[in-house]
Amino acid sequence: ALLLVLVLAITALDGVIPVGLGLLLAFLPVPLVAAILLRLDRFEPEPTRLLVRTFLWGAGAATFIALVINTAVGLAFGEDAAAVGSAPIVEEGAKALALLFVIRRRPGFLDGVHDGIVYAAWVALGFATVENILYYAAAWNEGGLGELTTVFVLRGLVTPLCHPIFTAMTGIALGIAIKRRGGRAGKIVIVLVGLLLAVILHALWNL
Repeated sequence: ALLLVLVLAITALDGVIPVGLGLLLAFLPVPLVAAILLRLDRFEPEPTRLLVRTFLWGAGAATFIALVINTAVGLAFGEDAAAVGSAPIVEEGAKALALLFVIRRRPGFLDGVHDGIVYAAWVALGFATVENILYYAAAWNEGGLGELTTVFVLRGLVTPLCHPIFTAMTGIALGIAIKRRGGRAGKIVIVLVGLLLAVILHALWNL
């Protein structure tokens, strides 16, 4: 939560109005996506507190990690390298940490593919919401209402489920690995394949 405040404070340096518009537009699709996720989780509901913490990790910690590293890569190698090269790896890796936290600190809650998808979607929703604030604020500063409208339609209306779909690959892999019998090496390979799929999907979208 503190990192989320820090990210928003950094964004506010570009102006209060852009950030205010970004907040408003970024949270518009959240109730719809959240309703879809709750519907998905209706048969075996996960603890609300744990879902909120997972969401906050995506919104705060994962966003902060991505902002710092991707900005550094962008300054060093250019925005294209950051968008296609570092962003998919850093962002999917940062979101995956939330799933590992659930497995390590709350054993038994993420115990299959379905749970993996649910937790992955919630952390991704948190990340996407705050990332959209950054994009909307930048769009307003760069091109005013026209640019902001274009970016909102593309990110908020057309593709609000992109990040949940990307990170779901990692969640599915973790669910399979938890259910799988056998040695740790095989489970690690499964998880890495899932994470790789998430990164590839993310990189293709950014490209």
